Amino acid sequence: MKHTYLYPLPDDAVFLWRLGRTSASDLFGLPGEPDEQWMTLITLDDAFGTARETVMRLIEDADRVCLGRRYVVPGSLDPASPEVEEGVERATREVTHLLWDAPLLSGELTARVLATLSSGRAPGRDPLVDIAAFLRAHDGRRVIPVWM
Repeated sequence: MKHTYLYPLPDDAVFLWRLGRTSASDLFGLPGEPDEQWMTLITLDDAFGTARETVMRLIEDADRVCLGRRYVVPGSLDPASPEVEEGVERATREVTHLLWDAPLLSGELTARVLATLSSGRAPGRDPLVDIAAFLRAHDGRRVIPVWM
């Protein structure tokens, strides 16, 4: 079962994150029958996958914290998305949405993330004190929700 983690993102990797965080089916849904449309979907997925792999290499040795079990792809049009998102704890979903575009962490955003997570303990989530320390350590940087 995949979990959602928070990782710091290098500023020069924002484009790669925004490209690789979704699949073509998340962005566009699934095409109808024509083979040409399916081939275009596969071509796009390959490009998105390359971006995702690059981001993963950039962050693989970085510190991280776990938000909980399962994950969300905000705005996904993939027909399997409701099944993938089933059982995602509310706070994990909300924090994913807050950090999806890789905003710079600031006092206000950090406070919103911590307030959202303080509403309860999700299975697999790191202790709130560890998440707070992680966010303080990365103040002024970009932090992204990554599922693995």
